[in-house]
Amino acid sequence: MKVRRSSEQTRLSLIGAVRHALTVAGGGESFQHATRVNAGTLCKYASPEWPDNHMPIDVALDLDLDIGEPVCARALAAAQGYELVAQVKPSNASGVTPLSSLSGLAREHADLIGAICAGTADGIITENERRSIRKEAYELQSEVSRLLAALEQEGD
Repeated sequence: MKVRRSSEQTRLSLIGAVRHALTVAGGGESFQHATRVNAGTLCKYASPEWPDNHMPIDVALDLDLDIGEPVCARALAAAQGYELVAQVKPSNASGVTPLSSLSGLAREHADLIGAICAGTADGIITENERRSIRKEAYELQSEVSRLLAALEQEGD
């Protein structure tokens, strides 16, 4: 009998991260041209309907590089109790500053709170509500990453 060290919930979180990253990338139809697998296969990697069909690590790397953010790598690190820290200071070519990122942070924070409130209003969190909460949490996490990058850049 196989004994896996990862839990079903952890594996579903990884699927959620892949789904979020694929959404940011414009979907499987768009991203398939930047990696070695087709849109149908990418769709399976992002679906809880295929719980044993996970994205290979090289394809996850392609996806993270395509969207310019380590969504999949961050999810893998978090599943093991780690946090990612950038090795090099990011360029601030986008003009993002701590002050300019405040509105994005506030918006994403409010969206996450809204999704949590909607999901818990009846005392039962459905899979769709769980997916929505996860999506909003990833979006807030992305905004926090942008803030941290801006702070690092300002420190130069």
